[in-house]
Amino acid sequence: MFRAVVGQVLMTGIEIIMMIRVFALFNRSSRIRKLLISVFSVSFILEMIGTIMIICTVHFPSEEYHRSDASPMSLAFFGAGIGISQSVIAVMTSGKYIAALQHGWARTPLVSLMIRDGGLVFTLLAMFLSIIVFYEVSGELSPALWHAAYAWYIALISTAGCRLIINMRSLVLSVSERRQAVETILTTEIIDDVVDL
Repeated sequence: MFRAVVGQVLMTGIEIIMMIRVFALFNRSSRIRKLLISVFSVSFILEMIGTIMIICTVHFPSEEYHRSDASPMSLAFFGAGIGISQSVIAVMTSGKYIAALQHGWARTPLVSLMIRDGGLVFTLLAMFLSIIVFYEVSGELSPALWHAAYAWYIALISTAGCRLIINMRSLVLSVSERRQAVETILTTEIIDDVVDL
């Protein structure tokens, strides 16, 4: 039960971070905000239905590993929720990138960062969740491998979330450092000109 809840919380965190980034990419448009809130709500509800269905099938009270009797339907709900949110994020980011290419500003730091990080996280999540769902449905994953896969899943999701935030923060810092450097040079030039008079 604990694993399903932690996995759900981390996945929700990643989705929120990525949707905030897309919202910023679209200049904080109110229409985009409404769309993203709607998509998040639908995907969160689907993920929660899947998670609750999985939690209801976990065998208790033993602390040792017991594979849940998770139905393919519970995994389908969970996967559909993640798939909807990640697909919308990927389509919106790609659409903005195509528009940026047409208008000549595709190489700006923000757009480049969004495409690189968004594409990497989307690919990582898609591959890892596909592998986990395949092995969960087939039932061919030993308890030791399942523990390792879960640990990797948590580690990769946590790292992805942190990197998304750190990369955006470093972009903001580099832009403000450039502005500050320009202001410092201009101020120094003005002071030098005043002293020469």
